[in-house]
Amino acid sequence: MADNIIKNKKGNIGWMIKSWDGKGVFYYQQVEVISCGKRQMALRDYKNSTTIGRHFYPSMELYVDENTARAKAVEAANLFIEDQKRTIQSRISENQNRPNPCPHFNKRMEEKLAFFESVTGKGKAHERAELLNN
Repeated sequence: MADNIIKNKKGNIGWMIKSWDGKGVFYYQQVEVISCGKRQMALRDYKNSTTIGRHFYPSMELYVDENTARAKAVEAANLFIEDQKRTIQSRISENQNRPNPCPHFNKRMEEKLAFFESVTGKGKAHERAELLNN
């Protein structure tokens, strides 16, 4: 286990990262582990004690400090963008190889691909409170 990742155990406090909008923006949030079993984990917001959810995987990584969480969120955002580009390119290729390709599908996928091309390497990370206030 890396030094910057905490053990998921009841009472531990760490920083989680999640996708915000499915377009390469990720957020990080300080959380407390309420309970952690073999199959699911419950978390709550550390700052205001509201329950975030009860269906997180115990294998989810929680980071020790905010700087590490921010760096991992940017890295995850950039990996997400690259993965989306590969998926879209694959779907365009599959459609073109069909006996009757759908031109509307390709047009829509090419628009999505152009968007992800424009944000390549520009993954963003914000604290969750920043995104909620905007």
